[in-house]
Amino acid sequence: MKLLTLNTHSWVEDKADLKFEQLIEHLMLENYDVITLQEVNQAIASPHISIQPASFIPVKNQAPLRQNNFAYCIVERLKQAGYTYYFSWQLSHIGYEIFEEGNAILAKASFSPKALTVSDRHDITDYRTRVNLVATFDSEKFSVASCHFSWWDTPNTGFASEWQNFCHQTITDKNEWIVCGDFNAPAFETAYQLIMDTNKLEDSYKIAKIREGEATIKQKIDGWEDNTKPLRIDYIFVPKQVEVTRYQRVLDGSHSPIVSDHFGVQITMDL
Repeated sequence: MKLLTLNTHSWVEDKADLKFEQLIEHLMLENYDVITLQEVNQAIASPHISIQPASFIPVKNQAPLRQNNFAYCIVERLKQAGYTYYFSWQLSHIGYEIFEEGNAILAKASFSPKALTVSDRHDITDYRTRVNLVATFDSEKFSVASCHFSWWDTPNTGFASEWQNFCHQTITDKNEWIVCGDFNAPAFETAYQLIMDTNKLEDSYKIAKIREGEATIKQKIDGWEDNTKPLRIDYIFVPKQVEVTRYQRVLDGSHSPIVSDHFGVQITMDL
């Protein structure tokens, strides 16, 4: 199985149309089985899609898709090139005052999606409201999550609270879990250690037989305005005892063009 996770920064990016096409070229070249995306935006001013596409799998209380929904545009563009993906997306909060922002999952195989509110806040106008997305595959034998967590605040708020809420709704069940996304948790610091303390997940970077690239942000980006060094804050966590044959940082200007303020993470694994 080949997976990608990427915080897309979507239509917020400079030269967004060019970067969209570069991302499409990358996706066609790599031909992923599962793609998890964060900061997947649609403009509030964009019209709603009148007929739901056959490839879209809605969640309960689904927010309406708009015509420039970034995930929808990717799936439609890939379809034109002969690549078929099912996808889900759900609204998390309003971003930059003009976008409806959420997480998305794209996959070659159909799945059952679920949206999980992990924050203590539920107001979509508050950027601290966090709704993550889960896809369950193959008669519920394994699930993949696309996550975007808040920053570390205290042991009872922010990331810590959201991670606890996420685990309560997911990791405690019998499924095998692949948890992907932008965790806003630098490797080996407090929030990262909290993830490792769940003792049911492995950091794919640490266990990969072949490993290329590390930091997923360079320095200063939105939310990390005071940062001065490269950090690894985007992850793919996998079940214990799974073999990860390759870990590759992508869309980083070396392996492939930079399309976001985050780099992507790609893994190949046996599940």
